This record gives sequence, structure tokens and C-alpha cells, in this order.
Amino acid sequence: MTIGHDHLVKELPEFESKICELKECDPAFAKLLNDYNKLESQIASIRGGLHPQLDSLLVEWKKRSLTLKDRMYIVLKNT
Repeated sequence: MTIGHDHLVKELPEFESKICELKECDPAFAKLLNDYNKLESQIASIRGGLHPQLDSLLVEWKKRSLTLKDRMYIVLKNT
């Protein structure tokens, strides 16, 4: 498994082969995946040492992450 789809494969393991395929042949999907992975990594990095001033930032990142995941799921279901 290459770097760049680990988070999504964990969330949607039934689409692992499609994720790999789309990452390689669909630039728009690859960008969504890259953005999603960056957000998920940022969320994971601050989750452990959460400070009150980061609460609103974490909520925003989670919302954006879910939006990206939803968009990718639609692509995966329709291909």
C-alpha cells in the first residue's frame, strides 16, 4: 500500500482496489485523497494534546475531512 490512501482504506476497506486505481488515473480524486490524508494527519497529531484553543480548529478540520470523504465515497460508488 502506498502512502496517500492509508486513512481512506482504513475507513472504506471494501474500496481499496478502486482507491488505488483512482489515485493513479484520476487527478481530481487524487487531490481529494491528498487533502483528506493531510487533514486526517493534522487531526491525529493534535488529538492527543488537545488544548481548548484548538477545539474549534479540530471541529473545522473534522467537518472538512468528512466532506472530502463523502465526495470520494460518491466517486467510488459510481465507478
